[in-house]
Amino acid sequence: MKNNKAFWSIVVIAFLATCVAHPFLPDRIPMHYDIQGNIDRWGSKNENFIFPILLLLFSFFWQGMIYFFQKKASKSKSEKEKVEAENNIKVIRVAAVATNLLMLGIQIVATMAAYTEAIKGATVASVDFNMITGMMLGILLIVLGNYMPKAKQNAVVGFRTAKTLSDDEIWKKANHFAGITFMIAGLLIVVESILLGGMASMILSLAIILVTSVVDMIYVAKL
Repeated sequence: MKNNKAFWSIVVIAFLATCVAHPFLPDRIPMHYDIQGNIDRWGSKNENFIFPILLLLFSFFWQGMIYFFQKKASKSKSEKEKVEAENNIKVIRVAAVATNLLMLGIQIVATMAAYTEAIKGATVASVDFNMITGMMLGILLIVLGNYMPKAKQNAVVGFRTAKTLSDDEIWKKANHFAGITFMIAGLLIVVESILLGGMASMILSLAIILVTSVVDMIYVAKL
């Protein structure tokens, strides 16, 4: 991935998909659900554009981070600093594509569900958003976990603590370990989301993330 076209393309797709779906949606669609999946707010179909707008804002954030490291690479005083900055750009691009795809997936599912629910006059969600969100979150963790070991020491990307930022070797060990735990956590979240679904799945997902973070912190503390 040598440029930023990938994650910006996802933004364009999100806007195009919203524009294509907009004429087919009823004027009022479900916009919010409670923890049991009951529809607790209806709104204008124009609110559906909130998804791609948020995606656009996130992409500007990613672009800003990439620009920061590009400037750092161009001003680096050693080959080592330049390589580290360039590697971090690669990791940021992967994170940008992964998160943008996650948001796009949620948007597509939410739009299809809103259409179905509005046409039927439903009072509850037609899909299990907790299960879908959990699955996508798990996949995101797997992707990020795979790339974390490739991130060089910096204050933006990777498993960052005062200790990991103070020593290159500790940084490498911590991010290698955290990369593995992230992938394991992601796999567990995908599986339990499919098996459980509902609010129980989301609670368990958060618990898995919390335990993973604690395990990573303990590991770093012992380095």
